[in-house]
Formats: sequence, structure tokens, C-alpha cells
Amino acid sequence: MQVCSAKLRKHQQRRERPHERHRPLLQVIPKRCAAARLAESVRRHNTTRIPFYISCPASDLALFKEKVGNDGVTFLTDEEILATNPAIDKKAFDALPGSITQQIVKSEFWRLGLSENYLGNPPIFRGAQK
Repeated sequence: MQVCSAKLRKHQQRRERPHERHRPLLQVIPKRCAAARLAESVRRHNTTRIPFYISCPASDLALFKEKVGNDGVTFLTDEEILATNPAIDKKAFDALPGSITQQIVKSEFWRLGLSENYLGNPPIFRGAQK
């Protein structure tokens, strides 16, 4: 978690520049326990209240909410994010390995229009506004 905390502190220092728009944190996590640990770290270190989103499959949403809690977290479903791109073939998507689908979900987050720039795990993604 130290790496996550260091990245968050570095991001918070950049956040303090008033001319920049906020860059929310997006986390696509396949395991509920990892999500709970990450959310707790973000709660502890996110002093500037950068928006924090967790994406998971719709079938796991209730379990994620139970394990992570709602304090400081906005939940999105992978399906909600993917629905913003009509070019995605759901059948082909479902046939891909989880590591690939996770990257696709992260790369499609910008289409929601929640932010101009955002931090995914681990790289920074820059997407165009709608």
C-alpha cells in the first residue's frame, strides 16, 4: 500500500494547482478484499477528497458495497461503463480474460464524462471530454 499512498500524495500535490481540473481515481478491482483495503487507504490519505470510483461487474456490486462501504466511494458497474461505447461487442468482451477486460473498462471510463483526466491503476489515462 505504500506505493499507492505515495502515488496518491503525488497526485494530491498536483491537485493543489488551482488551474487544473480534478482527476478522479478509478479502480477496477477483481477481488473484493483488495477493494476494501484500497478504499481504506484512499479514505485515510485522500485529504483533498479527490473523487474515487470503483468499478466491478454488476453481479458483484452488492458484495463490493458490503465489503467496501459507501464512505468516499462511488460505485460503477463495468456494464454501465461499457454501455457508453456501442462498438463494444458484449459477446466478444465476455470471452476475453479478466486482465484484458479490466483494461478495456478502464480505457472506456472517460466516456462517462465525469472527468477530463483520471488516474487508473497504475497509469494515468487521459481521455477526451464528450
